[in-house]
Amino acid sequence: QVNTTSFMLTLNGTLAPGEYSFVLTATTPAVTPPENEFSILLRDNSLGVQDAAMKLPGPSIHPTLQISNPTLSWTSSDAGQASSITITFSVTKAIPQNTIGSLLITFPQNFEHAIERESSVVSTNTSLPLPAEDQTSWVDASMVDRLSVRLDVSKAIPIGVYGFEFPVTVPEYIPSYNVWLLTLCSQSSSGAGVCQQAFGSQSLITFPLAGFSIGTAAPTAGAGAAPNSAACPSSLQIILLPARLTVAWLLVSCPP
Repeated sequence: QVNTTSFMLTLNGTLAPGEYSFVLTATTPAVTPPENEFSILLRDNSLGVQDAAMKLPGPSIHPTLQISNPTLSWTSSDAGQASSITITFSVTKAIPQNTIGSLLITFPQNFEHAIERESSVVSTNTSLPLPAEDQTSWVDASMVDRLSVRLDVSKAIPIGVYGFEFPVTVPEYIPSYNVWLLTLCSQSSSGAGVCQQAFGSQSLITFPLAGFSIGTAAPTAGAGAAPNSAACPSSLQIILLPARLTVAWLLVSCPP
């Protein structure tokens, strides 16, 4: 059941202990509303409330970030084998300088990167403002389940399609929450370091990208997984985890 301000998801069976998630697509307002809160209620068959998480803070709206069409592609989905991952996104309006300090790619559980050196990561568009080679490394692969990319905040990001290619090892088992996250982050307050948390204080926008299963054929060129990119002009992907009654906000910004 859905109306303009709420929805009810009815389950057809008993939930065993574990983590569950589902996604709701909602049109975002032009600006952050004064009352920007969400609530989750867990009801039984008689609609009695068994648990709840009330007045969860919603995400802020970033009208200056006109970004759309994130895609995920891979070269192999064989268990325990190497695969080259490519994640892309489109900037449809130039992003001003001092806005984006770094990008973060967070892998699904059990995936690990196989990055041995900076050259293992390829930026597919030279227009993306990366730090000068004599300043600092633009790749941070210090954590095996994510990849951070530093940007030169003194430069604007022009309109264009950007992406990164990097190697990973496909796990033996794919997790139930099989989602890759692409996060655009502000510069840290200290001016150093990169964003390491998809929902941390530096996070501005996080795109969810549906992962692949063992044996899934690699997408053809231009047909990477891009869930929810058709929800323009803008959409708010809300991943709810009823087992823990928590919310993960995935804000997708698209051109008007």
